[in-house]
Amino acid sequence: GQTRPIGSPKQRLLIAVLAAGRGPVSRNRLIDALWGDEPPSSATATLMGYVSRLRATLGSDFIASHPEGYELNADAIDVRQFESLIGEWPINEASDLEGALALWHGEAFGEFSAHPFLLGEARRLHELRTHTRIQLANSYLNDGDLARPISMLEALVADEPSREDAWVLLVQALLAAGRLADAARA
Repeated sequence: GQTRPIGSPKQRLLIAVLAAGRGPVSRNRLIDALWGDEPPSSATATLMGYVSRLRATLGSDFIASHPEGYELNADAIDVRQFESLIGEWPINEASDLEGALALWHGEAFGEFSAHPFLLGEARRLHELRTHTRIQLANSYLNDGDLARPISMLEALVADEPSREDAWVLLVQALLAAGRLADAARA
């Protein structure tokens, strides 16, 4: 619930790779992610130093040590909380979807979303977030709220013009609002 600055890009990347992991991430994988094909001879010691500084900044229970590597405390990761909130589909309560989406603050993994070790997970999470946004717009529409889903869906199709499910729902919302010309254009 608090913002804590992490100054080093390598430390931020370390957190991102750990967050993308489902369970412990091996030291070798972390070293590969941080330094690629040419890690320094001190990579293992430097990795341990990064983990130590992160624990000092974020709390000692934030990163757990395992024989094979490290793991983030799942309760501390927004994306795991998000997945838990939306994990039991279908969710029809707008408040549940709003709460899940409120955990998002930008794109998954931020500055590292295109990193080779994170790209697949970033894309998966982007799709999950988009699907949840569409579900929320649908929930609003089903509740008779027309203004919010229209603005949400217009923003979504502007960002992702190939999302047919978002276009279909936008047309339905525009029709329900009596905006026939806008619906025809959509």
